[in-house]
Amino acid sequence: MRSLEWNYHIEELERMAGFVGLEKDEARGALKYLKRVLGEEFLARASAREPCVARHPLLRLLANFAPCSRRDISRFADYLRVLEGSKNLESALARLHNLSQFEHDALLIKAAAKLVSEGLRARFEPTRDVGDRRRQPDLRLEDPVT
Repeated sequence: MRSLEWNYHIEELERMAGFVGLEKDEARGALKYLKRVLGEEFLARASAREPCVARHPLLRLLANFAPCSRRDISRFADYLRVLEGSKNLESALARLHNLSQFEHDALLIKAAAKLVSEGLRARFEPTRDVGDRRRQPDLRLEDPVT
């Protein structure tokens, strides 16, 4: 099924109406970036090979051929770019294909990206000792100055 391939969505940008050149280039770059970061098989894993492939939020955006959907995808790719180099980011990325985890991890990525762009450092799923137990919060933010 072609709609579960990143290249299909990259090629379809040329046929989308209402898109100016710069926006189209940004969307193309975002899709190529997501293909690289999330993996070639991400869309197939996100669909769980179900007939209704647009249950996953990212697949719903891709199924919508309105320019605003590609702007949303570009924004999400920008969040991931901001977080490059954050420790354990790959743990959050590895769960994005999961329909039940996507909303949580996408919100975590968005919030972390906004705070990292303000100068904080993010670490995903750090393990901490709390008393005689080990805890693993979703995110740890640190100010590199303090």
